[in-house]
Amino acid sequence: MSTLSDTPTTGIRFDAVLDRLQGVRRTTSGAMALCPAHNDKDPSLSISEGEGGRVLLKCHAGCSYEEIQHALGLGPNDISRDERQAPTACKSESVQATGGRPELSTSPESEPVTVSALAEKTALPEEYLRQLGLRDNPSGRVAVPYFDAGGREIMIKWRASLNGKPKYNHNTGDSARVYGLNWLAQREDKCFVVLVEGESCTWTLLHYDYPVLGIPGASNAEKLELVHIRDVPYIYIVQERDDAGCQFVDGLSKRLRALHWVGDVFILQPPEGIKDTNDWYKSDPDGFRSCFEKALEDAAPLDYFPDPFKGAILDCG
Repeated sequence: MSTLSDTPTTGIRFDAVLDRLQGVRRTTSGAMALCPAHNDKDPSLSISEGEGGRVLLKCHAGCSYEEIQHALGLGPNDISRDERQAPTACKSESVQATGGRPELSTSPESEPVTVSALAEKTALPEEYLRQLGLRDNPSGRVAVPYFDAGGREIMIKWRASLNGKPKYNHNTGDSARVYGLNWLAQREDKCFVVLVEGESCTWTLLHYDYPVLGIPGASNAEKLELVHIRDVPYIYIVQERDDAGCQFVDGLSKRLRALHWVGDVFILQPPEGIKDTNDWYKSDPDGFRSCFEKALEDAAPLDYFPDPFKGAILDCG
């Protein structure tokens, strides 16, 4: 098997390969595209440049190098296998980055993750999750697309585990983003928005037609931009009952100050013994709406300037 150091430097150029592919999306390491060797629905082909400008290809759904080469109509000297090892996983709390398309982070004996399994896990209708864009993938993960405010798909996160950690992977070159911008942009009424941590809590509140944005982890408040909340006068932050919940409130209060956002902030929490919004819903699906409405009414005001914890309802000291 050849290595990167001894591959020839002749062959088709990077941009010429991209011209032959569909669904191309640039990344910091090269590009991702739909693999031409199988019925690809979610980009699983990574394309990058090796030494001497040689084009390197790898299908992370399992297609062989020869199958990709044949599908592209290229000769054996045009492209090379991408034999590089995936970089060490980042130490993010909820995201693991690997080379190109991430590898499964679950153990070999783990069950594949499907939209159906996620529906059962979250107690949300499978068809509803599919309407949000969630898709099964041959790799045994679920694609969770992120959209910009105009509805354009800008990245995919991959749910790789139902219960283990990390639950999500993402493609190299993608960074954490705010989730739900497209659905918030479609609303005519933006008198308030609820900020939650993660995708499943966002799905839960969207299911009940609440204006909601999902922040990608307790430590990623800086991903929130003023344009996301510019015309919103009231923000409600769901503070989970753990240390990460405190970090979430602290980070958002600092971020709102840094953005010079003007409005009122309120904090609400799930009932005692319940971790997050989705668990709250699962504890009483029939009574969730009335319970959440009551929590909004009783939410504690947060004087986020200048003291980020004044009025907070959980002691984070």
